[in-house]
Amino acid sequence: MSQLPPPRFLAPELEARLEARLGAAVNAAAAHAGAAEVDALVARLEPLLTESLNAAVEADALDPAAFIADRVGRSAGEDAGLREFARALRAESEGCGASDPSPGGSNPPDGAAATTLWLLERLLQRRAALPPLPVLPHDRRRPSGERGLSLAALEGIGRFYARHGGLAKVMGDVCKEEGFAASVVALTRGSGLSLAETLELEGEAAGVDTSGIVGPASDFFSYSWTGTKLADMLGAIADAAPALARGGETRLWVDMFAASQNLLAGAFRDEAHPKGSAGYAARKEDTDRIFDDALLSVRSILLYCSPLVGEWEAPPHGFLSPERERRGVEHPWRRHGPGAISRERALCGTPRPLPPAPPFFVPPAPGGWPTPPHMLAQARGASLR
Repeated sequence: MSQLPPPRFLAPELEARLEARLGAAVNAAAAHAGAAEVDALVARLEPLLTESLNAAVEADALDPAAFIADRVGRSAGEDAGLREFARALRAESEGCGASDPSPGGSNPPDGAAATTLWLLERLLQRRAALPPLPVLPHDRRRPSGERGLSLAALEGIGRFYARHGGLAKVMGDVCKEEGFAASVVALTRGSGLSLAETLELEGEAAGVDTSGIVGPASDFFSYSWTGTKLADMLGAIADAAPALARGGETRLWVDMFAASQNLLAGAFRDEAHPKGSAGYAARKEDTDRIFDDALLSVRSILLYCSPLVGEWEAPPHGFLSPERERRGVEHPWRRHGPGAISRERALCGTPRPLPPAPPFFVPPAPGGWPTPPHMLAQARGASLR
């Protein structure tokens, strides 16, 4: 979609920075709104942005991006698209002053969100080659239950993908879409580990503290790779954050970022090492333990299964095959109700019981149908089997 450039009232380098931040915020709001609503969003945003830019000039605002974000935010009311634009622009502004974590920036910024963004940009620029084996063997890796990402780190991930066109992608494409340079597989190719572990290693190499980014997981976030957009997933986490924070420090275990996507994709597979051998085990993710260790470490499980009501197109999955319920129905098959219920079924089939079983929560999509009170009750995992 078209950029909405600021007038020339700043030095060229500052103007370019503001234009980049406005563009990233517009793209984030557009991804949140969906393709069908983009034109209407731009029509609502243009007059507000023009007014806010002029007001920033008149006020000689020291931080035009923050000034505009606050002004648009106050005018947004119940408009979810405008609120998302203001939130994204404010996030672009915070922690991005003299040490702006822009592509090519050499100075690590302050704040976990900005540091996460800066580290991801370093990984993207390096475009590292795949090593013969992951840089750490399984017994030296950070344990699965300690690969939780802070809310600030997840905000940084959102800002990174807003820059690089990933927010509107479904999670499967965020993982390994062909030709997508910012995919999780591409970003972690040089380590062969999870994104959480890779961020920690990149921080060590750069002399940057990552304790505010990666640590013991407090909550487990479950979702479907098919049909779930990154923007919606991150938005659902952000909406749940206030409730989660009441239980203490929050770090989310999300398989996309906590498991090695290169190992899971078979990037290191070698026919010279047959199944059951030590060489085979070193070349695959430790799927016997990775989910168990995470689930045994957390205080709650969040099952993202929006839409909870309405219709959605079923993926080509045997468990959801229409022939199981009614013959003669052809794909695409329109289903009703929770879109990731097969994911919940897989979680409840974990090989060992969870002592004690953590409570389940069902967060809705941002702006989606409100979650029924009975689904927010702290139902124990056993009752969902």
